[in-house]
Amino acid sequence: MLQCLFLIAALAIPLAAQKVAYVYCTSPDSRVPAIVYSGPPIFLPLRTLKCGEKVQVAGRRESWIVIASSDGEHYVPMTALSQQKDRFVPINIPLPPEPRLTDRRTGIAMPRITSNPDAEYTDAALKAGVHGSVIVKLTVGKDGSARDLKVMNGLGYGLDESAMKAVQSWKFEPALKDGIPVDCAIAVELDFPPKRH
Repeated sequence: MLQCLFLIAALAIPLAAQKVAYVYCTSPDSRVPAIVYSGPPIFLPLRTLKCGEKVQVAGRRESWIVIASSDGEHYVPMTALSQQKDRFVPINIPLPPEPRLTDRRTGIAMPRITSNPDAEYTDAALKAGVHGSVIVKLTVGKDGSARDLKVMNGLGYGLDESAMKAVQSWKFEPALKDGIPVDCAIAVELDFPPKRH
C-alpha cells in the first residue's frame, strides 16, 4: 500500500454551473447599470451592462460571477445577475472545488471529502463543558471508504467515539497515483465548538 499522510478538514463537491443569466436592475430605467470588472488580484471597472442583457456564465469566484466575454473572462457581482429576465432569481453557482493537493515526494493526489456528516456532541461533554478538536487517522480505500480508524488526539467524554462513528460514514474521492485510485493514510480534524446546556 502506498502511504501518504495528510490532514484534511474541508469539503468540496463539484456541481454544474449555469450557462445563461440576465442583468438585473430594479427597474428598466434604472440609472445604476451593472459594472463588469477585470479579474483578480485587482478588480478594475471595465464597462457596464444594460438591464435585461443576456450574459454567458462561466463560473464563480467567491462573491463574483465569472462571465464569458469576447476578450476573456470578466467578473460581475452576484447580485447583478438573475436566472430570469423579468424578475430577480439569484444565481446559485457553488464555488469550484479546491484543486487536489499532491504529495511532492510520492506524486499522489490526495483524497478529497465528498460527504462528511457531523459528529454528535455528547451529553457528557456538554455537561462537562468540553470542547476542542479530535484528530482521527484513517485509510481512505480505493473505493473512497474510510477504514482503519484510530484517534490520534482525543477529548474524551464520548467525543472520540462520536468522531470515529462520524468519520466511518464519510465518503471520499480516493487518492490517485498516475490517475489510478490507491489506498492512502490521512488524518482528519473534527471540531467540537463550545456549547451551552
